Order: sequence, then C-alpha cells, then structure tokens
Amino acid sequence: MAAPPNEPPTLKFAYQIELEVDDPAVVPNGPKGTRICIPVLGGRFKGANPDFHGEIAPSVDFAIGHSDGSGITLKVQLVMKTHDGATLLATIEGRSDRDHDNPANARIHTSKTYETCDERFKWMNNQILVGQGKKEGHKIVINYYQIV
Repeated sequence: MAAPPNEPPTLKFAYQIELEVDDPAVVPNGPKGTRICIPVLGGRFKGANPDFHGEIAPSVDFAIGHSDGSGITLKVQLVMKTHDGATLLATIEGRSDRDHDNPANARIHTSKTYETCDERFKWMNNQILVGQGKKEGHKIVINYYQIV
C-alpha cells in the first residue's frame, strides 16, 4: 500500500454559483428514503476567470432525506450557459446539513463534474470540483474550487 502524500491538496477558486429554489415536493418514507424534489428556478455563475460567467437554466434537485435525520443527499444536474453561448452540463452530488433552528437554512458540501464540447472548457470534462456553500431560505450560494 502506498504511503499517503505528504501535503494535502491545494484548492484554487474556480467560480461561484447563485441559485434560486422553490418549495420542495416531498415523497416521505419510501423504500429508498424520503425523496425531496426541489425545483431550481435558475441562477447565475461568475468565475475567477472574467470570461467565465452566465446563467443557469431551471432544473430539479432530486434529493434524498436520510432516515436517521443526519442530512440530505443532493443529486442535481444543471445546464450552465456562458454569456457568449457555451453550454455545460454540470452534475452535482453532495450533502446538505440543515440548521436545527431553521430548516430553511443549511450548510452545503458538493462535488461537481462537467460535460461540454466547447474547446475553451473541455479541460473541465476531466475535473471534479469541490464546493462549499449555504442555503438561506430560497437562495443558495456555493463556491467551487479546482483541486490543483
């Protein structure tokens, strides 16, 4: 077995997303957990690179509530459209830990993968970015980082 690396990975800020969500539809206590379908009304993103910014199309987060109450597993696919016409499909998986005093608020930790044919962003097809953010009411803000 190989020894672990001496240094932890370095993170480089890539971009921030802002999403607006609606109230969820909940299917409680199914055989695979409580399903929480959260409409994503849309949003925007802005990168460290000033050429990387644009809009996020409406979508749905097909989340799963943990039966032990420990949190929510997130599963989202978003279409990101840059200001100059590039389209990226982003797949997000992660966790949402609700605020016990106000369950409309949460801490969010995610990973994100991409699919695109735009030459400028093909490098993202082979990346997994990590995200950290928060949900306050119907607004979600997540910062994404590249592992370098």
